[in-house]
This record gives sequence, C-alpha cells and structure tokens, in this order.
Amino acid sequence: MGHGGKRLLAAALACGCLLTATAGAAGSVTKADMAIGGTMVYLEMGAGRTGEVTLAGGRLFRAQDALAHRAGKAAEPGKTVVASINGGYFDAYSSELTTYATVIDNGEVINGGGNKPTLAFTGSGTPLIDRVKIESKVSFRDTGAGGTTVTAYAVDRYDAGDRKNGWMIALITPYHGRAIAVAPDARIVTMRNSEVTDIRVGGTVPALPWGTNVLIINSSAWNGLAQYTNEPQIGNAAIRSTVYTPQTDAADKWTNVVNGVGAGPLLLKNGVDVCDQNTDFTDPKQRPDFVSARSFAAIMGDGRLVLGSARSASMRQIAAYLKGLGAVDAMALDGGASTFLDVGGDTVHRAGRALSNVLHIVDHSAGTLPQGVQPRDFDTPSGWAADTLRDAAAAGIVPTALQRGYQKNITRKEFCQLIGALLTVQLPDLPARLYQTGITYDQARAALTDTFDADVMKCYQLGIINGTGGNKFRPNDSLTREQAAKIVMGAHQVLAGADARPAGSVSFADGGSIAGWAQPGVQYVVANGLMNGTGNDRFSPQGRFTREQAIATLYRML
Repeated sequence: MGHGGKRLLAAALACGCLLTATAGAAGSVTKADMAIGGTMVYLEMGAGRTGEVTLAGGRLFRAQDALAHRAGKAAEPGKTVVASINGGYFDAYSSELTTYATVIDNGEVINGGGNKPTLAFTGSGTPLIDRVKIESKVSFRDTGAGGTTVTAYAVDRYDAGDRKNGWMIALITPYHGRAIAVAPDARIVTMRNSEVTDIRVGGTVPALPWGTNVLIINSSAWNGLAQYTNEPQIGNAAIRSTVYTPQTDAADKWTNVVNGVGAGPLLLKNGVDVCDQNTDFTDPKQRPDFVSARSFAAIMGDGRLVLGSARSASMRQIAAYLKGLGAVDAMALDGGASTFLDVGGDTVHRAGRALSNVLHIVDHSAGTLPQGVQPRDFDTPSGWAADTLRDAAAAGIVPTALQRGYQKNITRKEFCQLIGALLTVQLPDLPARLYQTGITYDQARAALTDTFDADVMKCYQLGIINGTGGNKFRPNDSLTREQAAKIVMGAHQVLAGADARPAGSVSFADGGSIAGWAQPGVQYVVANGLMNGTGNDRFSPQGRFTREQAIATLYRML
C-alpha cells in the first residue's frame, strides 16, 4: 500500500468510518464509509457464497425497482442475500430498455458477448475481474468425427436490418422474452434438449419457452457452412459451450465461470490504474474524469470482494482510492441514477430509476454452490447397450471416433463408417470385392459429390447405399430408422449372401408411413432379426437412430 493509501486508511480508522462487521454463512460482511464520499462493503467470499445476477421479471428488455430485484432473489429457497448492487448498462431512456451488459447466469451467457470488462464468479464462488473475450459456441454432431462448431456473434441480440453483416450468427434464448423478425434469407435453427429440432428460412423467432434456444445464421454464414457440408441438420446433437479468454489473467482461472456481469470501464488490473486504457468506452459519462454517482466492484489483495457506490466521484478518483486501500482489480458498474447499494436489507444508496439487472452476493444455506447448467451427457451408454458396446468395440467394428456420444443420433456418414469397420472385420477379401464391382473410388465420388468419406464410397461400390438423389448423399443428415433398415439390408446381403432370409410379411400399425422405397428393407431386417419395432406395434420409420442402436444392430451381424 502506498503512503497516500495508508494515510487514507488511517484517517478512515481514526474517524470510525469502518462500520461493524457481520458474519454471513460464508464469511464476514463489513460496511465502510469512503473518504471520497460514499459507501462500500467488504465481503469474504468463502464456501457457499457467490454472486448472482437478476433480470427484471426474469427477462431482458424490462426494468423494475431495485428493491424488487433484491426481494425476488431473497425469496429463492435456501438463499440469503448479503449485499446487492446495480449491474451493467442498459437503455434507461427509451421504451426498449435494451440491456447492454453481458449477463452470465447458471453457467450460460444470456446477454452480450464480445470483449468487455467483466466481473465473474467461479463454481467455488471466487470473484474475478478482467477484460474478457466471451465466445458462445454451438457444436453440431461430433467435432471429432465430422462435426462443426459455430461461434455466435452475440447472445440475445439480433438486427434483421443489418444487411451488411451476412456473416452474423446470433444465439437467442428464452431470456430474450419477445419475438424477433429475421432476415428473409437467414436460417432459424431451433434446438431443444441439445438437439436440432427444426430448421427454416426467414420469418420470426417467437418468444421462446424455457429449454429452447435458437441460432439465427445469416445467409453468408450459412452458405459458408454449406459449401463444405458443415451446416447443421435436424436431429444433429447441438452442444452449447462458452469460452472465456481473459486479457491479463491466466486462462485457466476463467474455465469454471458460473455467474457474472459485464460493465466497465476497467479501473485497476494487478494493482495498476488502467483508466486510460478503455478506448472502447466513448460515452462522455464513461470517461475517466467525468464526475457522477458511480457504483463499482473490486478485489482486494487478500481475495475479499468489495462492492461500493460513490456519490460524486470520477473513475480516476475511485481507482486511486481503491488502489490506496490495497485493491488489485477493479471495474465500474453502471452509474448516475442507476447507482444502487444495499447491505443486508439496509439500502445505503437508493437507485433513482428502475433497473434492468442487479448483482447480488448470496449465501447458500447448503454450504455448496450450484455449478451451472451441465452439458447433456451423450457419452454414457444406456443400460441395455453397455455390454454390447463394449463387445462391439472389442470386436473391432466401432471406429475410435465413434466410441463416445453413444446417445447422439447417428449421421448417415457415421453409419457407413460403422459398416466399413464391420466389412473390414468380416471380409478378408474386401479389396478384391471392391475391385470386382467395377466401380472405382473416383466413380463413386462422382456419383456422391457431397462427401469424400472412404467408407461411404465403399458402401456405394458394394451397392449398400445409392444416395438421396441429385448426386448427393447428405452425409450429415441424422439417420432415420427406415433409412437404417434399407442400408442394413444391403450390408447384410453383402455379408450373408445366400444365407440371408428373404423378406417376410410383417405389418406395423404405422406401416402406412413407411416410404415405398424403405418397405423391402423394413421387412428384410425384421425377418432376419436385425431390427425390431419400437413398441406398441410401431416401427417409427422417421424416428432417429442413435449410435448405440446402430452399433447394436450391426453387432448382430457378427
């Protein structure tokens, strides 16, 4: 601590500005008057204590009294609110009430993105402050086996009128809370339970129900994906993730972020005044020497979190004051009439307007903290499949890239890769058989122009598949049960030859919905005991086929 800081702290102690400390479930809470005018609170961030952000009414584009924010959080079971402070910026001057702040809740970004000063809390409740690049990503299919990952330009922000940005990709969540008009040539990709459930062109994204997210992919971005057959397809797995890249901190400090709010400007980093390094903050009210009411957050050298509100000070004054007290990292939150601070139900700085977002420091009575939304577990096999999957892998018919994601819907290309492995195990003379077909790889490639996959070409050469028309195979489409039946019939006929049983005459209650081209395959696989119905006298021809179901089906051919 510098000599000036020591003098300020000594003066504070001499005039009794440090107020009585209270003990929360996770550590002390100490309120203090500021020598530059205002109040701040020191918070020990022990086990069971974290920061959580509320949105007005649980949605964006709304505002409510700051005390209503606090009351709503305090009413959540098992939680005690020890302090509350206004969060990041929003448009308080129009009916739009647009939230500009990055908001992170329950492990997911629900507003914003880009490169901003951010106050975040990890799964252990540890506070972090840095300028951070935040990227929201969605991975389709399996990135290790022909999948693709796209990065959203923003979360819960989209402008259909921005026709210059054809590469825009936006992620829309239920927190958006209202309908969005979409560019007429953009794709609307609907995702539920980590799976693509619908894709359509143009129109409107309605206010979304909980559990549903939408990617809006503008035309240039979609065409770029489609050029290399990387675009998502209905039935594909869709795994959301967030990547935090801090400007100064070690990256591993930001790998388990659960909650947070982005605002700024950044005031201190590693004990250094960085007020003049916020060139992206161009509003005069956000410049270093503009004097106003202002709230802020800081992390002390001993790890304590500080939240405070200055009644009339500049960013530079607050930074210098905090540095003198031993703060190492600090950032501004919203200010002016938005400034709000409440400690244990005692409102020491009442907001002059309704607020869109508020940050609360919360003690969890359980003593442990929620770790946020966890990705859907596709990798653990269903109980019925575990033994078969192990045996199939040991038999060499499951490529390494497909020995995970067992509950994902398998793609047409992946199914051919399984068949390719099966043929290799079962047919020592496979190269000769391929040669005897009279169809070369290049000829197969010319017949199926949207994939280079060698196993797909082998299946084409052997007559197991014949594409979907127009010289296309649609490799990344999720395989349907009726498609699987036809392909399984072709593979089994190659392997079994004269031992194959002829197609039977089995009827299903939904037999009328089985496509004509798929009828022989369905009858064949049932007669040969390779596939069965799905229960209730149904075959479910348009139902999806998972990896574990595909592996179990092909294992029956050994």
